[in-house]
Amino acid sequence: MEKLEKLKNLIYQIIGKNPFLLRSLECIEQHGDKLPHIELVYQKSSSYSDDTIKLGLTDIIECYFLANEYKSNLKNRIRINPQNDENTKRHRKCKGIYIEMPISKLDDVELNIMESDFLNDDENIKICDALAIYSSAFSLYHEFGHALHDKFIPKSQPIARELAADTFAFEAVMSMHEIEDDDVLFMGVFVAIIEMLKMQNNVDDKHPHSIKRLYNLFQFWKIKDESLYWNHAYDAVIKWCDKNNLPITWGRKTFRTSKDKFIDAYACVYNYLQP
Repeated sequence: MEKLEKLKNLIYQIIGKNPFLLRSLECIEQHGDKLPHIELVYQKSSSYSDDTIKLGLTDIIECYFLANEYKSNLKNRIRINPQNDENTKRHRKCKGIYIEMPISKLDDVELNIMESDFLNDDENIKICDALAIYSSAFSLYHEFGHALHDKFIPKSQPIARELAADTFAFEAVMSMHEIEDDDVLFMGVFVAIIEMLKMQNNVDDKHPHSIKRLYNLFQFWKIKDESLYWNHAYDAVIKWCDKNNLPITWGRKTFRTSKDKFIDAYACVYNYLQP
């Protein structure tokens, strides 16, 4: 099976096996609105417009490479499978949603997918594969969140729209816990946000800063104070500050936990970034 076909099959699974998402899609239909269709496109970042979700392939492969930094913390047991569903039936389990690829030519992004180890195994997927898939799940669910919530939030409040879509995506990923390990799900979203953070240079007036999104993720997921994930978050903020020449004005010796370190870093950096 070609890698892009495997990827499509896995995306069908993260839609069709997610009861929270399916119930939300029913709400969209009940309001008389069209369900979005999905396009896999060769671009950075994903978007929602005119009943179309464009899921960026560039993000997926970059999250796959980034996942190598975090895979050692996770068990190598993944439950989703690239050959789990019959191709002729998979869209029916997703309320008729189709995944399309409007651009067929082979370019650098597709070559990166083909030449990498991403989805190399025909029978199973590995930790890095899974983290990339659940990173894309966060992006996809975020855009579904826009389809569901944007009509209730004025265009004049773009940050509120983004935060509502994030919260929807957090809940949608978490709802997959019956079919996937919680740590794998969390780290998939973590990798997606860290990838956004790596690419972000400053604040804009349409999106919450990725550091804020990272903080919101940890709060929503109720990560324990002693979790090593706080170390990962803290290290990511330090790297971002170094890259963007931001002063590091924190670092008290009285810190008791990794959470203390991250919260202080978050508060200092986020306050510094405010206009």
